[in-house]
Amino acid sequence: MIQPQVTTNVSRTLWMCAMWTCLWGVHAQVEFRAVGGQGEEFGEVVVPHGSGAFLLGSTQLPNTQDVRGYVVHYDQNLDVDWTALTPGDVMFEMAMDGWSDEPGVVDVLTWRLTTADGYHAAIHSFDSTGVWRGITVPPLTQGFRPTCSVEWLGERWVVGAIGNRPTAISLETGELKHWGGENGVNDEIRDAMVVNNLLVSVGSRTEAGQTRTAIWGMYPLGQMAFEFHQPDTVPQTWSQAEALALGLNGNVRVLQSYERNLPSGGGALLHSLISLNALTGNLNGFLYGPTAGERPGRDLAFTEGGWLKLTQTDVVTALDQSMLLTHYTPGGGYVGQGAWGTLFEDDPSRLTVDSLGQIWVAGSTRGA
Repeated sequence: MIQPQVTTNVSRTLWMCAMWTCLWGVHAQVEFRAVGGQGEEFGEVVVPHGSGAFLLGSTQLPNTQDVRGYVVHYDQNLDVDWTALTPGDVMFEMAMDGWSDEPGVVDVLTWRLTTADGYHAAIHSFDSTGVWRGITVPPLTQGFRPTCSVEWLGERWVVGAIGNRPTAISLETGELKHWGGENGVNDEIRDAMVVNNLLVSVGSRTEAGQTRTAIWGMYPLGQMAFEFHQPDTVPQTWSQAEALALGLNGNVRVLQSYERNLPSGGGALLHSLISLNALTGNLNGFLYGPTAGERPGRDLAFTEGGWLKLTQTDVVTALDQSMLLTHYTPGGGYVGQGAWGTLFEDDPSRLTVDSLGQIWVAGSTRGA
């Protein structure tokens, strides 16, 4: 376990945690890196490549309210090579996702606000030496709130929402696909993936003042394959899906956070897993986690060794709010877990498993 670091710093700093070898090994090597200044900074996702890794996040510039995308490159020794802000005359810009379609090059998906175009999506490209290679603004994205990207129908699509409607936009053709967003509801997307040519997206639906987990499956031509709103009854006041991952035989698991009232009074912020078969559209069941505390879900992944669940947790009192990574077998059996962090609040965002089985986690901390 990473030893807590004592500090009086109250700003929020980007951090990256890398777990070498495999989580389920007896002695996994763990590296923890933090970078940033005195402002509010949030790590979103790590994009590893052959000679290092890109940490993508956002930062609030000193003495201003301006928010910009923030890119950090680490070399093979996990030392900081360089840092860069996403350039441009913008009032607001946040990194939402990233990918690498070319060795040593990262594309950064951002949500930005400009005086000319309002809120829209943009994609910045950087190489591993720190050179900014340019920006692409997809067409028809005014008012679009991007969440993530997927490879679908042989193209890269960006998934998010326009107004109250979930939306997917092809970066190659500009084609738009909409779903959900009926009158009187507001649908939001948190994550998406492609399963057997179905676009499966998860997030929440707000209706009559209540926000509940929502799951959608859409065929390539735009028809709905399945749709679930509030799939279980345990969440009482609020819930939303955070992430999803594909296991064996079309089995998809959805990680949701939810609030629940406690018998002793007060409430708890918890998480659980929803299992469904994307090939049949049937719900398989639910796997509930802790029953008390502040333990929201953050991300989920599936590897050859099983499922990896990323959450924020208060289970280790010496670490305050920290990162918790839990490992399950491919069939869902519990294997083990580990918590990492500082003496202050740590909040993970996303996890990435590279081609060598190494696990990377992005997040932020108030204690670096």
